[in-house]
Formats: sequence, C-alpha cells, structure tokens
Amino acid sequence: MERTAIISVDGHVRAPRATYRDYVESRYLDVFDEWVRSQEESGVPDQGGVQPGLDAASQWDSELRMKDMESQGVVAEVLFPNGVPFEGSPGQDATAFSSPELDRVARMAYNRWLADFCALAPGRRAGQA
Repeated sequence: MERTAIISVDGHVRAPRATYRDYVESRYLDVFDEWVRSQEESGVPDQGGVQPGLDAASQWDSELRMKDMESQGVVAEVLFPNGVPFEGSPGQDATAFSSPELDRVARMAYNRWLADFCALAPGRRAGQA
C-alpha cells in the first residue's frame, strides 16, 4: 500500500488557560488572573473545539499532537487559534474584547505561545498569527 503525506492547512491549537500567564505582559497579569478565576468559577471548559476522537490535550501537548496527526497521515500543519486568553467562550476565533488594548494583549500572548509550540516541531508546524 502506498502512503500519502498530508499537510493540513486548517489545524487549531491553544494552550491550557493558565499557561498563557507566562506569555501575558506583566502589567496585565492582575486582569489575566481575574479572567482565569472567573472562567474556572463559571465552569467554562478549558478547551476549544476538538476533533471527535482526539484528546483535548492534543491542542497543547506537542508529543500527543504529533502522534494524533501522524495517525491520520498528517506530517505538517498550518495552525490557527482555537481560543485565546481573555475570551468569553473557548474556541472563539473572533472574540469580542472589552477594549482594543486587551484584544492586542490577548493576541500577542497567544502568538508568543504559538511560536513556542511550533518550535517544538521544526519544519512541521507553521503558526497563523
């Protein structure tokens, strides 16, 4: 049987909620901590949309993602957000923020995390900021 390598151009990833703390500018950490508290207290799941049959952790666990993608023949991916910090609902790609400044902070934190995530699989992941 001949094998075909697949390059996915529509992968979606995110970090676990608390992980973004390492990527948020220090002057916004109080706002970030309050957002995390409010999400946890309201019971909002800490995941975006996940492909059926895949573990939610495949959105942020590099080794698990490689295993899951390779099981489907995917050898490389272009990755998009599956949720960003300060969002109201997990998985929103176009979240409405309370201010343009918070929008910028959230997207920059996500982009920093995404760069690190892609660096864990050189040549196999490209992040779409």
